[in-house]
Amino acid sequence: MTIAEFSKARQLATILLCVLFLGSACAIAQSNDPSITSGPRAIAVRRARNLRHGINLSEWFAQVYDPKGYTKEHFENWTTQQDIALIKAMGFDHVRLSVDPVPMFRRGHADEIPQEYLAYLDAAV
Repeated sequence: MTIAEFSKARQLATILLCVLFLGSACAIAQSNDPSITSGPRAIAVRRARNLRHGINLSEWFAQVYDPKGYTKEHFENWTTQQDIALIKAMGFDHVRLSVDPVPMFRRGHADEIPQEYLAYLDAAV
């Protein structure tokens, strides 16, 4: 198997897993089963029922492929206010914002998250 064939097979497997996961999540969210709709899961289930059309913004705060990494320019320009307005205009009702924990932790200062990084994340949210 060539690298290209392996890459394509991996992409297809990932897509299939995502479809299966989303199908299961939707089934759970629409369930009336008391073991799911009461207790500690109830809040998550109620919130999931409101999510209909989402889009992924993962490369903003995670999976950064720019060799410069997490820079001020990246955080301020990767996704703009105009992008967010377009996402809303296209009918999406939520975004998935994955966050890579690496920029939050500095060697020897695990209990201190850089305030500048938190400011970028706060502005994004």
